[in-house]
Amino acid sequence: QRTHVCEQFVEWCFSHQYIFNSITDVSKVMVSDYMEQLKSDGISIATRHNRLASIRRAMQALGKNPDKVGIIAKELNLEPRDRRGTKEPLPDDLLLEMVKKAENLGEHGFAIALKLQRLLGHRGLESLMSISALEKFALEASVIIQTKITVISGTKGGRPRFTQLIHARSAETLQVIKEALIYIRQHGYLVSGNKTGLKSARAKYHYLAGRIGLVGKYSPHSLRYAYSVEKILELKNQGYNKKETFQLVAEFLGHGPSRSRYISSVYGKTVAHTVPAETRRSRINRAIKNLQDLLGESDWT
Repeated sequence: QRTHVCEQFVEWCFSHQYIFNSITDVSKVMVSDYMEQLKSDGISIATRHNRLASIRRAMQALGKNPDKVGIIAKELNLEPRDRRGTKEPLPDDLLLEMVKKAENLGEHGFAIALKLQRLLGHRGLESLMSISALEKFALEASVIIQTKITVISGTKGGRPRFTQLIHARSAETLQVIKEALIYIRQHGYLVSGNKTGLKSARAKYHYLAGRIGLVGKYSPHSLRYAYSVEKILELKNQGYNKKETFQLVAEFLGHGPSRSRYISSVYGKTVAHTVPAETRRSRINRAIKNLQDLLGESDWT
């Protein structure tokens, strides 16, 4: 995706008489004019930020610091993007309705992909490309203690990540994974487009989402929100404090533990207020109590 963005940028530059030998030669003026062009074309602020990030990463990969030449959002007068999130967690009854609509269209693979997203917190692309991960998990399920699944294909930036099952739904999750593998054994993929390749499959996926009414605040990404909310509440009930809870959920979603504040304000915004904070003293007391229980001691001073 980053390569594709950079190719588009280079093509735009050359078509506007901005000629250079390497992307490390790109100037602030070129990027600024490109961002203005995107804005006039109606490209959203979030997409403009993402494209700028791709250009910056390409420059950094070749040893150029974009900050030193002013290729940074603030210097380019790129307005801040709203990170509050526009989606809502998809209610389970609405998910069942959407799954039934998909099955009525004969799109059983798409229906399974939706269920995988809900139960594992996958992005849409991950649900389309996660087959090898599901195969590996199915073979190792009996010895996996924490029921974690390693996701590699389709992740953001290609970064491997772990996602954890919702323990209360572990049997349901295993059943859906089995359902997915059986379907793939017969059809090859969960979703196939009119042409071969991932691009066509993604287009078909988004077309089907619109066809069954998964748009607006309840889009396919809302399934990821629903997973997050349920996982937050599960961790809270297991005794994790606020910081631990959102760090873990951030990791399970593939954002990394440092993004816990973002997770609480976006994915977990509907339940974040219910997760109690914890003082350092109570945290230490909980740690001692945990060791007491493990050692079989009734009291430890």
